[in-house]
Order: sequence, then C-alpha cells, then structure tokens
Amino acid sequence: MALAPGRQPPEEGCLRAYQIAELHLPRAPLVVLSACGSAGDRLCPAEGTLGLIRAFAEAGASSVVPGSGVDLDRFQPRPESAGPPALLYLGRMLRSKGVGALVQSSQELRRAGIEHRLQLAGAPDPGNPASLSERQLRAWQESGAAEWLGHRRDAPELLAGCAALVLPSAYGEGMPRVLLEAAACGRPAVTTDAPGCADAVRDGETGLLVPAGDSPALTEALARLLRAPELRRQMGQRARRLAEAEFGLEVVAGHFLEVYEHLLGGSAAPPPPVAPRSSSGTPSPPTGRSA
Repeated sequence: MALAPGRQPPEEGCLRAYQIAELHLPRAPLVVLSACGSAGDRLCPAEGTLGLIRAFAEAGASSVVPGSGVDLDRFQPRPESAGPPALLYLGRMLRSKGVGALVQSSQELRRAGIEHRLQLAGAPDPGNPASLSERQLRAWQESGAAEWLGHRRDAPELLAGCAALVLPSAYGEGMPRVLLEAAACGRPAVTTDAPGCADAVRDGETGLLVPAGDSPALTEALARLLRAPELRRQMGQRARRLAEAEFGLEVVAGHFLEVYEHLLGGSAAPPPPVAPRSSSGTPSPPTGRSA
C-alpha cells in the first residue's frame, strides 16, 4: 500500500500496522485498527494513528474496532458514595491530558460555591516533557486543590466512588479505555471533542463533550453535572447500556472474529467501521476521525 503524496511514514509504534497492511492488502483489502489506551499504555502515538487510519481509509482498507473491550463483570455500576460528589481523573499526570485545566476549573467551581471533591489518580511520567512534577501534585494536595492518589490499581473502586469521570485531554488519543470503564461502571464522563475521546461518549446522553482546550466550557460542563444528581444517574444508566451494547469483551471479540473470518475468506465483506453517534442516538456523518 502506498501512502498519499506528501504523507510522512508512521512513527515507530505504528510500523507493525503498516507491515500488516502490506501483508494482507493484496489478498484481502482489510486492515483492522483497534483503538484503545489507558494510563501507562505504550500504543501508537495519536497523530501517527490518525495518519495511519486516514491512509487506510483512502485505500478503502480499514475497519475500526472499538478498543480492546471492557470487562463488564469487573466494572459494575454502584450507587454514588455519600458526601460531596467527587470528580475523578484517572490516568498519567500530563498537562496535555488537561490535568492543570481540570484543577483550575475545580477551583473556579469552589469559588462559585459548588461543593465537590477532585481526585487525581495516576503517576507522573518523568520521561514525558508534558508530565507534571511530583512537587506540583503534592502542592495541590497540601493546598486542598485536589486529592492526589498516586498510581492506583483499583480502578473499579475508584470509579464506583466518583460522581463523574473527567478526561479533558487536549490531543487526539486512541479510544481511552478509562472512558469505557467509566461507562461500564455507570458513570457519566466529561471529556473533549478530541479524536478518540469523542468516540467513546454520546454527548448529552452518556456524558458531556467540550471543545479541547476550552477551560470555561469545561467548568460549565462540570457545574452542570455537579448540580444535577438525577442527570448524573440517567447518564450513568445510558452509559452502562452503551458499554453492554458496544464495549463489552464479548462484543469486541465478536468484531475481531468477523474480521478474521473475512481475512480467511469466510465472509463476503468486512464488518462496517464503528461510527460515533450524535446526541440524538443516530450515527453521525463521517468526520475523518477514528476511535
């Protein structure tokens, strides 16, 4: 498969996918791109992934599977914890994931008299230039701006204890696994319209989308959820139904099996790509972005 004129080769993390394309395209014009990611994963860099998908789409050779799935038995809905509602960020402590913007929004909400807790679960990434320092995280903890929980392995319990998950990422990702896990736990998510993030949340139904880098919009969305426990409950119920319908391990495994059948000549056509949905529940028109 040849890249479009002027297109740069993929970053190193994407090289294997290109090699797979070269191997299979002459025999069966299909490449499956499974978009997933969570804190600490070392997957295809976001920009490289988007370029890869665009190249495959131009060749009519891509089918997108929604991540690697989520264990619906491990991530179960539970009632919200008593006390002030908690906003949870779960991931690496990176400025590019909007952690600083989230802390700023939380402070503005407190000044407006909206009671809540802000929990940051995850560790710095010293090798990443966008990483927050441990000193900064401890300063937020000591000042009461946020509860820094450090690296954690109990994601189901953390999600069960929050009112909403917040991922204000400023750049395109894969389909972040933490958004799928939050949906499985019946928790609404506030995230951005960045590629990947927007494909895991149905705006106005299972959570709220805000423009990437728009701090006032983020603050407004958080205020809306914090003020409306019934809205959180309804969104959480719809998020769980979405996880059961599209993100469960068995559902995603079924997508892969269909693709393997096609590659082995067992079906006439590949499965259709996964399309994000609008707030009305109908498929959105293609945007050129992938999960």
